[in-house]
Amino acid sequence: MFQPFPIAAAAAVLHLLIGLAGLLIPARVAAEISLQPLGKLGLSEIRATFGGIFLGLGVAMLLLNTADTYAVVAAGWFGAAIARAVSIVVDRAPHPKNFGGLLIEAGVGAMLFSAKL
Repeated sequence: MFQPFPIAAAAAVLHLLIGLAGLLIPARVAAEISLQPLGKLGLSEIRATFGGIFLGLGVAMLLLNTADTYAVVAAGWFGAAIARAVSIVVDRAPHPKNFGGLLIEAGVGAMLFSAKL
C-alpha cells in the first residue's frame, strides 16, 4: 500500500531543485556556497556533485518512497550538520553563513527523518 510521507517528499523535491541548479547554473551554485571552481573541470565537479548526486537522490527518494530511504539520506544531512558544527568550533568560523548552513542541514535532515516517525 502506498504510504505518503509529505514532509520527507518535500525535502526530496528540494533535492531535485538543488540538483537542477547544480546541473544548469554551476558557477552560481558554487558562488552561493563560497566555492570557486577552477576551470572547466571545476564546473564539471559542481555539476556532478551538486547536480547529479542531488538529482539522483531526489529521484530515488520519490521513486522508492520508503521511510528507510528517506532516513539514509537524512543521515547524510545530519552528518553534514555535525561536521559544520565541528568546523564552527575547530576552524573558529562562527560566520552567519555557517550557522545558516547548520540550520538548513539539520532542518533538511529532520524533514527527511520525519518519514521514520
